[in-house]
Amino acid sequence: MKLMLHVAPGIVRQPLIASVILETKALVNIERASIDAVSGEIVLEVPVEKNQEVMDAFKRRGVKVVLLENPVIRDENECVHCGGCVSICPT
Repeated sequence: MKLMLHVAPGIVRQPLIASVILETKALVNIERASIDAVSGEIVLEVPVEKNQEVMDAFKRRGVKVVLLENPVIRDENECVHCGGCVSICPT
């Protein structure tokens, strides 16, 4: 399952991913990350069996977590290569 993490300014400097991995023992894959001094946005792939545990661990640390249930799918027959999907694509 994929999770979108929105990290607030007050906690962006904390080792959030590392602490959640150590707590849950879940192997996660960071698919995309955009982090600066003010905030962060991260897309993680999490094993299905650890999904709820990882979500709860991030929420306890003050991270807003969104479950990405329906990924953006590009239809090759309809695509005109405009790039519009790039900004909303979680991967």
